[in-house]
Amino acid sequence: ATSISPTERPSPGENTMVGSPRRNTGTTTCPESSSRMESRRSRLAARAACKSTAGGSTASEPLTLRGSSSAKFRGGHSKRSCAMLCYVPTPGGPAQPGLAWQTKPMAWTSVGKHNPRVAALRSIAQGKDESRTLVDGLKLIRDLWRRGLSPEAVFASEEVAQALTHDPELASLSARVPCFQLPAWVLERLAPTQHTQGVVAVFPVPQWQEPQGDLIVYLDRVQDPANVGAVVRVATALGASSVVCSPGCANPFSSKAVRASAGTSLFFPVLRDFPFARLQHWTSNRYSWVAAAASGGTPLSQWQPQRPLVLALGNEGQGLDPELAAGVTHTLTVPLAHGVESLNVAVACGILLACLTGACHTAYTG
Repeated sequence: ATSISPTERPSPGENTMVGSPRRNTGTTTCPESSSRMESRRSRLAARAACKSTAGGSTASEPLTLRGSSSAKFRGGHSKRSCAMLCYVPTPGGPAQPGLAWQTKPMAWTSVGKHNPRVAALRSIAQGKDESRTLVDGLKLIRDLWRRGLSPEAVFASEEVAQALTHDPELASLSARVPCFQLPAWVLERLAPTQHTQGVVAVFPVPQWQEPQGDLIVYLDRVQDPANVGAVVRVATALGASSVVCSPGCANPFSSKAVRASAGTSLFFPVLRDFPFARLQHWTSNRYSWVAAAASGGTPLSQWQPQRPLVLALGNEGQGLDPELAAGVTHTLTVPLAHGVESLNVAVACGILLACLTGACHTAYTG
């Protein structure tokens, strides 16, 4: 306690702080406590200014912290568990737009195997919810995020979640997307790959109503999802306008196909369960149909393609459906050497598209 001399004793009705400061409604005569209170007022004022200017919003327009379109994953994602973004004010001046961003560490919400969000994740992993897909791997999730594609939720093992806590880019993602951590063994059972990287994200499946452009790749009953995904990746890279999958094709939005496509199937026009008759009616007489054959077709060196056209690729073992083959207007043959009888469907697609779009500079001879 601080001693007070008789000459310093307060008069009746005057409040004086002795020792630790306490709240009161009167005046104080302790310079040290007054300084602390002023410091606290300054911090509160700075925090209020930060909140009012975060994200360029005003006090009447609160900052939206998450942008998930799925109510399945939004519940329980409180503002307290989000990474907050605020402006860093200049020394001696108020916070203003255009200044540097300060990002708090990424925050994760812990969930167990019986949590409803984990049940929703399991439904997607088992293919019961075809409106969403799982993307496994930090690199692919980050690439899609940079393209402007926002996941509905992110799940990581506890160990990986701790390692990613201070990643500034993912911290900005967690400000908009619910992020959950769960035991590693639970994630391993739900992950779409045998050896998961410890982090998966839920992405919505795009819904395209009709083919796009004048160079369409049509897949007829291609059953391996890795082949379907590889074709989408090749078509995207070599300038095709869309990929259309017939009934009986592997799901181009399954986790395995999305991984094989390097994520391109989530932003490139891809349609599934599109019958040949429907596509033939849609193209009418405006498109020519081209297919590849092991032998007997026009050599690539003699082919003079004209758009618009549809490039049809058949089943790995059976080739094209007879009805579809009858509607083909041009058949092409890729010359092979050393007794090789056929090519993988994605490889054949790449060769044909490269020659069609002028991406290859080597002439093939028959």
